[in-house]
Amino acid sequence: MVRLQPGYVVRYAAGDDKAARVACVAVASNRSDIERRVARAAEAALAQRKFVTAIDVLVGVGWLEPRRVDEWRQGRVDYLEQVTAANLGKISTAMRSFRRWAQARRLRPSETVYVARTRDRRALRFSKSGDPEIELACRTHWVSPELSERKRVRIAERQSRPPELVVISAVNDFSCSLCGIQDGQLADRGGLRPGLHALRRHGASGVPPVR
Repeated sequence: MVRLQPGYVVRYAAGDDKAARVACVAVASNRSDIERRVARAAEAALAQRKFVTAIDVLVGVGWLEPRRVDEWRQGRVDYLEQVTAANLGKISTAMRSFRRWAQARRLRPSETVYVARTRDRRALRFSKSGDPEIELACRTHWVSPELSERKRVRIAERQSRPPELVVISAVNDFSCSLCGIQDGQLADRGGLRPGLHALRRHGASGVPPVR
């Protein structure tokens, strides 16, 4: 057994050099495919916004659904890796490829703070381990050198700004999907509107759907 890189383990009989060579070629081919997909996703994001994020890459290669990103931002997912449809080895390969791609194009790194759309405004986590180096790599945005310093600062401030909390006011009778409280019971609790009940009791991530 030979461990070629995180996430890839090759097993072959002792002395079977041919099997080992085939396995190495397969891994190299897989890595090249990831690098090509990362480059395409990053190029598309850069052309559109003049900066690229790790999330842009993961969404662009098809491993992360935008709705899962929204759930994570709402504080409903513990860490982004949890809803990414790829193993840790592939994610690590993609992030290394992304960094090399950005450095080759002389993009400028800009650390960004990701904050949950909840009352406590807690910092969002990317990885299961919470390793500081991994978190920093994922928080780092890569910005085009074509942008002026003023625009780079403005982008960094906008991306780091805590998201606005959203209040939804139901027009029909409803029940909260999280605690089951009925519309009529709100009168006994100070007459809160549905959206305010959601924010006070559950935070922004608990805004209940009307049903």
